[in-house]
Amino acid sequence: MKNIILLLCLLMATINVSSQITTDAKMSPLSGFESYIGGEWQFGETYQVFEWGIGKKSVKSRSYFILNGEPTLTSEGLWFWHPGEKIIKGYFTAVNMP
Repeated sequence: MKNIILLLCLLMATINVSSQITTDAKMSPLSGFESYIGGEWQFGETYQVFEWGIGKKSVKSRSYFILNGEPTLTSEGLWFWHPGEKIIKGYFTAVNMP
């Protein structure tokens, strides 16, 4: 579980920095996710999968933990651009999350 939390923290930091670098007004605020979409991002016994939401207005993520050779879904969430606050926000749920 610590690996999942670490992976999510690292990913959030990367995305936060890449979203701040975006300066082209025509570019989507979520364009920093582009290289993550469609791949599996592994870290030890965990991996994450990313996909675009409808109309590329959000990014969906699922995290898996490999247990006895089988993937087990441990968290899922969604990132989106909040136009009022002008930031990327993310909401997630996870196994054993209060």
